[in-house]
Amino acid sequence: MAATTSPCSAELREEGRGRIIGETLYAYDAMARHGEFAISVADAFQRMGLGFQMMTAMETRAVDLGHEMIAAETARTNAEMRGLAKKAGFRDTGLGDWQSVHLAKRLSR
Repeated sequence: MAATTSPCSAELREEGRGRIIGETLYAYDAMARHGEFAISVADAFQRMGLGFQMMTAMETRAVDLGHEMIAAETARTNAEMRGLAKKAGFRDTGLGDWQSVHLAKRLSR
């Protein structure tokens, strides 16, 4: 598998000091034209649009790389992530298990 892996972080700078408040990691398989991602936003910065912005930037990068689909997995109990994914156009693939939900989105240019 020829994969491209890229981390990205969101940083808050105050008084010349920075701290990471969100991060995403994505891996794309160029041969399969498919990618998977993980995203995390600090509790104090959730529900402010940061996660959605990070997902959008990640999707743009995937499209630029020529990928057709992106997927993720989250806990069934993680209502916030499931809601964010739904808002961003992801659908439950039914491939999860009793603890997890597998989400996927077809990408288009």
